[in-house]
Amino acid sequence: MRYIKFFRTSWLLTVFLLMSNLAFAEFTYLVSMEGKKGERVAYYVGSNVLSRTPVNMKDLFASTYVSQITMYIVYEAEPQPEWSIMRLQFVCHHKKDHLGKVFANVPNATDPVQVRVADSSVNFIRRTLNGEPIPETEFSSIGSHVMLQTQKVACLEHEQNQVSKAVVNAIKNNHFNKEDFNQKLKLLGFQAPIHVVDVDATAPALTTFTWKVLWEGSVKPVSPADRVLTKAEIDERAKQLGSISEKMNTLKSRIEEEYLPEIEKKHIDDAFAKYALKVRGSRELSNTESSAIMIWQGQTEELLIKRMGAGLFSEAEQLRFRRYSQSFDNRAFLQNRSTGQVIESGVLRSCDVDFVLAKDKKHTFRVADVRISSSTSDIRAGGNACQDLIKTPQNASAK
Repeated sequence: MRYIKFFRTSWLLTVFLLMSNLAFAEFTYLVSMEGKKGERVAYYVGSNVLSRTPVNMKDLFASTYVSQITMYIVYEAEPQPEWSIMRLQFVCHHKKDHLGKVFANVPNATDPVQVRVADSSVNFIRRTLNGEPIPETEFSSIGSHVMLQTQKVACLEHEQNQVSKAVVNAIKNNHFNKEDFNQKLKLLGFQAPIHVVDVDATAPALTTFTWKVLWEGSVKPVSPADRVLTKAEIDERAKQLGSISEKMNTLKSRIEEEYLPEIEKKHIDDAFAKYALKVRGSRELSNTESSAIMIWQGQTEELLIKRMGAGLFSEAEQLRFRRYSQSFDNRAFLQNRSTGQVIESGVLRSCDVDFVLAKDKKHTFRVADVRISSSTSDIRAGGNACQDLIKTPQNASAK
C-alpha cells in the first residue's frame, strides 16, 4: 500500500515535539519526514493513547496488550492526498507480570513491531476536498523508523507522560533544558533531538505548520480550497451562512426558553434543600414531621397561605414562622355525691404546627422546616390530634 511504502524509507531522524496543551501535558510528535523535495511526507502522532486490548487478552498473566494511537500525515506531492488521519493499533509487550516475574522473549527496541490500521482512518483528497476511508488491515510486522518511533509513544505511555510532565513543569518555571529532555527521551527509544513548539494537534493545523515551517518556500499544490471565489459564490455562501445562523439562533432561543428555566430552578431547589438541612440541624423528626417536610419543603409561602390560611405570623432574623393550631375537647366532669370525687370523661386533644420559612436565592420565602407538637389527655381514646390540620399542596390531607 502507498502509505506502507513511505514508512519503509526514512531519512530524517529529527523528532519534533509539538505541544498542544501545556495544562494537560498533551503532545504531538513529528516522528519522521521522508522523501526528496517535492515528494516529502511528514508523519505526526498524538500522545493520546487508547486501550484496544481484546477481551481474551485481558489476562493478569498476558505478556501483550493492544494500544491505539492517531497518526496525522501531510503530503507535499500534488497527486497525494492533502493529509491523512490513521488510527494505528500496536501490539505492546509487558516486561513483567503482576507478580514481578520477567517475561521471556521481550522484543528489543529496534525489532520490527506488530501494527494494523484500524477503522475511522481517512485520506483527505486534495483535488476534491473529500474524505476517502482507508481500509482496515490485519496485524503485520513493520520495522520502519516511523513505526518504531510511533510504537514507543503508544506502548510507553506511562514513561512518556512522566517525561511530558517534567517538560511542562520546566517550561512553566523557565528552566527547560533541551539536552536533559533529549537524554530522558533516549531512555524511551527516541534517537534524535526534540524541539518544542506550540501547534494544535489537528490535521488542518499540522498541515499549515508543515507548509509554513518545515517546507517554507515550497509551492503548495493548488486545490479547490485555494481558488478565489466569485462574487456570486461569496454572496451564495453568505446567504447560506445567514440561514444557518438564523436556525442556530432559533434553536438557541428554544433551548433557553424550554430548558434553561428548568436548569436554573433545579439549581435553586438544590441550594435551598441544603440550606433547609442547616435550618433543621440535628433535630430528630417524628414520622408526622417527616411526612410533612417531604411534601412541603421548598413550597412557597404564597402557596402555604393559599392552602392553609395565614395562621399566626411571626418573624425572627432571616426566618418567618406561621403557626396553625386546632384542638378538640369533649370532656365532661361528674361528681360522686357519696364520696365527693370528681370524675372526668371524654378527651382533650390539641395540635400546633409551625412552618419555618427561609429565603431562596431569588429572595422568595419557602418552607424549610415543619415542627409539630400535639397532646392528648387519653391516648387510649385513639385519634390523631393533627388530623385534617396539615394540608398538602395538592389539596389533600396528610394524616
